Amino acid sequence: MKAVYGIILLLLSIMLVFGSSGNFRGFDGERKVMYQVTDSSNSYIAFSCSSADGSSDCDGEAAVTVTNNLNEVAEIYIYSDSSLIEFTNPTTLYPGETSTIYGTLSDHHGNLTANLQIVAIWEGGSAVINACTLSISSHQSSHDGCCENGGK
Repeated sequence: MKAVYGIILLLLSIMLVFGSSGNFRGFDGERKVMYQVTDSSNSYIAFSCSSADGSSDCDGEAAVTVTNNLNEVAEIYIYSDSSLIEFTNPTTLYPGETSTIYGTLSDHHGNLTANLQIVAIWEGGSAVINACTLSISSHQSSHDGCCENGGK
């Protein structure tokens, strides 16, 4: 009789194990996530755009100042949607380091608007930041130009 109860108990256990795993159809869960949004001067890759007087000779005028607030070394690249502005890329920034990255305006006369993008790459991550819009006016000879922060 004990053998019969043992076999019945064994069969019920097997049916319970296979029956419950066969009916698993989904899972619902929730998790709270909090994001803190900061201004551009306090973020992990902080930046500020420069401006210059439109009447001065400012070939190679500073375009953007970048600070690495990460705990990692980061390579910083600055890109423009205008082929007339070139930047010294890349710039390596150590944690807590700040650097001013310069743009040079090539042969251009008149007004030009250019959007700047900062790309930061560090071990284990990267960021793409649409930084500023520069209004550039050239009043001097062919390689002289001025960058004035158009705001963003």
